[in-house]
Amino acid sequence: MSGTDSGQPAVNSETGGPWTVEKVLSGNDLVHAFDSPISFFHLLGGLKTTKREGWKRHGINPESVADHSYRMGMMAMFAPQGLDQAKCMKMCLVHDIAESVVGDITPFSGVSKAEKGRREASTIEYIATRWPGAYTAEIQDLWHEFEAGETPEAQFAQDMDKIELLLQAVEYERNGESQRDLGEFMGVSRKLRSEAGKAWANEILKGREGFWEGRRHIRGEQAEQGGVTEEAQRLQDAYYG
Repeated sequence: MSGTDSGQPAVNSETGGPWTVEKVLSGNDLVHAFDSPISFFHLLGGLKTTKREGWKRHGINPESVADHSYRMGMMAMFAPQGLDQAKCMKMCLVHDIAESVVGDITPFSGVSKAEKGRREASTIEYIATRWPGAYTAEIQDLWHEFEAGETPEAQFAQDMDKIELLLQAVEYERNGESQRDLGEFMGVSRKLRSEAGKAWANEILKGREGFWEGRRHIRGEQAEQGGVTEEAQRLQDAYYG
C-alpha cells in the first residue's frame, strides 16, 4: 500500500521523531524518480490502494479513497445553479489527496484530529513545494478552501463527502452477504449545510428505512440510538465536524 497505515501513531517508532512526509516517502522510488509531474502522478496512485478504513470494523473489504473521490467528483456535476460547478468538482477530487501519504485516519485510529490535520497540511505543502507550479498551487488553494468550509462551493463539496458516505453505507447494507447495520454512519446527515445535500440525504435515509422495513436498526436521524455508544458518537461528531 502506498498510503501509510491509518493507525500510525503521532511519533515515529523507529526514529522517535515526529511524523513527516519525507520519512513516509523515503522508500518510494517512483516519487523520487522524476523531476516532472510523472512522479506526482505516481504519488496519486496511492489513493487507489489506500482503503477507506472506517468500514473495516464491520468486516467490510472497503472501497479505495480514489473510488470515494471519483464518485464525489461526478456528484459535484449536479451542483445547484449559482455555484461554480468546476470548482466544486475540483475540490471533490483533491479533498483527500493527502491520504496518498497520510492514509485514511478515522475517529478510531488513535490519532488526534489536530495531528491528522497537521499531517495532511504537511503533505499538501510538500506537494506544492516538490512540484511547484500553477497546477499544484491550485490544488493547494482548493484543499485549504475545502478544509475551511467557508465558501458555498466548499460547503457543498463537504456535503458531497458526507453524501457519498451515506450512499456507500446503504450499498454495503444491501449488498452484504449477511445483514449489516451501518446506522452509526447515518449521523453525518445532521452535519449537512447545503439545501441540495439535505434533500439528497433525506431521500437516501427514506430509502434506507424502506429497506429495513421496521426491523431493529440504527435510525439515521438519531444515530446514537439503537447501538452506537456515547463514546463512538462523540468521536464521529468530532471527526465529521
